[in-house]
Amino acid sequence: MTKDHLQAVVIGAGWAGEGHTRALQYAGVDVHTICARQMDIVRNVADRLGVPHASVDWRRTLEETKPNIVAIATPASLRAEPIVMAADLGCHLFCDKPLDIDTPKAKVLLDAVESAGVKHACAATDCYHPGVAWLASSRFPHLWRCRHPRGGRYEQLGEHPAVDRPGSRSHTPGNTAAAH
Repeated sequence: MTKDHLQAVVIGAGWAGEGHTRALQYAGVDVHTICARQMDIVRNVADRLGVPHASVDWRRTLEETKPNIVAIATPASLRAEPIVMAADLGCHLFCDKPLDIDTPKAKVLLDAVESAGVKHACAATDCYHPGVAWLASSRFPHLWRCRHPRGGRYEQLGEHPAVDRPGSRSHTPGNTAAAH
């Protein structure tokens, strides 16, 4: 990959994996492969999102692809091994939060990323979860403003390019994202 053309692998094919994939594609990143545990599910998600490859073997995918970016959209308890392997391969990381459910384990992962010299970002995607969006758009409108860790605000839910798109699970035409 050249600096002008970034390639990514997404590990996780649930709603967070879909969100990471859409966000990366929106940013011009070539999402090469989506990985998950069940081939029928990951193939369906990859086809729907226009991702050319689906895999049930994330280790092999990372070794063979060596992408610039690895997006990890799995439950926190399953993130440690992919984070360490991706960092060891020199891949930058984009993880769903929290990094780990245990602070000392999260510190070990952060140390691994920093010692590998790669960049790491945590995504606060809960504010775009369909359930949170439903609460924010209907019953509790004051919740729609998610806070950035440094005090800024994320944009309104309905304006988020990775969520409010026709065909996404959380799209409601002419409105903010809504639960289904």
